[in-house]
Order: sequence, then structure tokens, then C-alpha cells
Amino acid sequence: MYICIYSNRDGEVILFHHEGGIDIGDVDSKALQYLILIDDSFNITNMENSLLKNLSNDRRLYVKKFEFILKFAFFFFLLLDNYQNL
Repeated sequence: MYICIYSNRDGEVILFHHEGGIDIGDVDSKALQYLILIDDSFNITNMENSLLKNLSNDRRLYVKKFEFILKFAFFFFLLLDNYQNL
């Protein structure tokens, strides 16, 4: 499994691939991408349907839990960084 969360000027980008072992140069061509725009509301169902469509239902549950923890940590550190810059 490959997952990456990063920020750009438009919002937050989540890259996901159901198999591991992706070479760095192949990420854009192989991984599914989901963009959360800065001013958009976040819809978890749309994100899951977009990124997890290649997983079986039992693997989806496992990945959903893992992804939730990653997003929580990412946004926590993003908020912490913004707070320290005030």
C-alpha cells in the first residue's frame, strides 16, 4: 500500500495506491489522487469511493482506520505549525 498526503496552494492532496513498491517516478501515473480544496467542504464518502475503489471490503475497513489516523496527525501538525507562526 502507498499513501501520501501533501499540501499545495490549492489545498491538500492525497495519493493512494493499493499495492506497495511504487517507484518515486511512477507515483503520478499509478496512484489515485484526491484533492481537498481549501475552501471546499470535505466529503469522506467521495474520498473513499475515489481512492479505495481497488480494495476489497475487508481491506477497505483496515485502510480507512489507518488513513483516519494519518489525516488526524497531518492536520494536527499543520495546525500546530500555523499556531507557532502567529
